[in-house]
Amino acid sequence: MRRCLVLLCVIVGLAHTAAPIWAQASPPCQFVLGFLTVYHLIPSTVGACVDEERHNPANGDALQQTVNGLLVWRKADNFTAFTDGYRSWVNGPYGIQERLNSQRFSWEADRGAPGTTAAPASAAGAALRVLLCETSHGVAGQVMPPPPTTLAPDTTSPLLGQLAFYTDGGMFVLAPRDWSCHAVVGADGQETVSVYPPQAASYDRPPDCTLGADLQGCLSPQLSVPVISAHGYSACLGCVAYDFCALFPVAWTSWGNGNQRTCPYSVPPQEQHDYLTPSVATFEDPPGVVGDGNPSGSVWPSNGVALYSPYPRVVSYKETCLLPEPDHAECTAILNDFVARYGP
Repeated sequence: MRRCLVLLCVIVGLAHTAAPIWAQASPPCQFVLGFLTVYHLIPSTVGACVDEERHNPANGDALQQTVNGLLVWRKADNFTAFTDGYRSWVNGPYGIQERLNSQRFSWEADRGAPGTTAAPASAAGAALRVLLCETSHGVAGQVMPPPPTTLAPDTTSPLLGQLAFYTDGGMFVLAPRDWSCHAVVGADGQETVSVYPPQAASYDRPPDCTLGADLQGCLSPQLSVPVISAHGYSACLGCVAYDFCALFPVAWTSWGNGNQRTCPYSVPPQEQHDYLTPSVATFEDPPGVVGDGNPSGSVWPSNGVALYSPYPRVVSYKETCLLPEPDHAECTAILNDFVARYGP
């Protein structure tokens, strides 16, 4: 069976609702500070905000309603969590941990309170280390939320012990442990996180080897460098239209470019792609084929996922996994986590 079909079997069914706040041109509400951190860690669990953060004047505690539940901050002990009314996702010293509302972790200030029981150790999940990438910002002085030191993956795989999370403080990318990374946050909120082997320290980010790229730049020795490259798009609807219209024609029509009525790109005939849902596409660009992968055209196949939905607000992410054959199985876990974490 072709490798891309194996990926499809594993990845099907893992997409959840996520609504990145930067995808809205004029959001009716927003997350800030600790609530923004929790949202970035588990966006599909929290969901979009419904109202602004509000404070209890008596004790200073904060609450914010979302489509999936309630974000809570307790001033007395700096406790931050999200709850759906039955379970809570608590942001503590071990990253996000899930427990029942009637349970408490050993490190919580109100552990042992009447009506509560101890949360089992297994409730914490297999948290992985989080590494903060050196990040270039398009806006001087721009600050991203501080990331946790660990984070539980949103997928299962026997290879998770070989992986870690890399982040700019906003987008979290699963990739091989002990690699290097670099991130870019544009003035419009667009994010790119690139993770690559430490011996490729000068490899700041992959060349733009996609359907719309200058192919001369794609014939680079850098394409023999393994890389995990993730992109989160934002207010630049034209960027989204150009990068996604080959797989999602509605991205072009939603942009409404009056100068060119149809998408200028098409999927290369050699590229293998499929749709898990109308908003989630998987693709594989064989060696030497420049397609939807960023990068693609390498000596190895580029496997990836593209996530796009224009409604109720634009969701647009893309991740490419470019690994040599002995390590290629890790791409399944890496891409599954990305879809579960950011998929519409």
